[in-house]
Amino acid sequence: MLTPSAPVIALRFVLILGLSACGEPLPGSEGPGPDGSDPAVLDGGTSDAPTALLCETDPLLEGLLTAEPVRAIHVDEGEVVTYATSPPNSGSHYARWARSGVYETALEPRNWVHNLEHGWVVILHRPDAPAETIETLKSLYADPPSDAQCRSGVTRLIVTPFDGLQSDVALIAWRRTLLLDTLDRDTLAAFFSRCRALSTELAVCSDGSVPL
Repeated sequence: MLTPSAPVIALRFVLILGLSACGEPLPGSEGPGPDGSDPAVLDGGTSDAPTALLCETDPLLEGLLTAEPVRAIHVDEGEVVTYATSPPNSGSHYARWARSGVYETALEPRNWVHNLEHGWVVILHRPDAPAETIETLKSLYADPPSDAQCRSGVTRLIVTPFDGLQSDVALIAWRRTLLLDTLDRDTLAAFFSRCRALSTELAVCSDGSVPL
């Protein structure tokens, strides 16, 4: 269940819990393994965990929803995962994560939830969202917020349709959801820079391998 944010308690709890499906990140940037598995590496980035409190209080992010911590492990492809929230914003997922990009066909959540764990942001939209809204999302992807953690050149951002969305647009980060009818550059920049902070692997900067 998504609940109103409790910034100090949530921050302390997650930092203590330290859930990580892929192990502790290591310096460097090696990219996915030959099978697309997770290297769990840093690309010279640094933790931005202190900004999590800003995520909870930024007026641009009014209405932010925070999910309770859940167990997150890698599952075999095809294995059913029941997520605590819809759309999902944390939990178990496939070992391979999705490529950065704008997608016309909905990506598999069990892939992109892994991106969230890596400190990415996923922008969801209703499949029947207005054409103007979708064009705005494409333009935001083409000119994304700055990402000081990663020097690899990979845009840690995905735009994909999602069936059953309660609003035209949703911004998703690890354990964070912001439902919106419209999205502007300032809101995306605030969410991107601040709400990725509590992901369990903060700066995996290599691109995903799905779809092939």
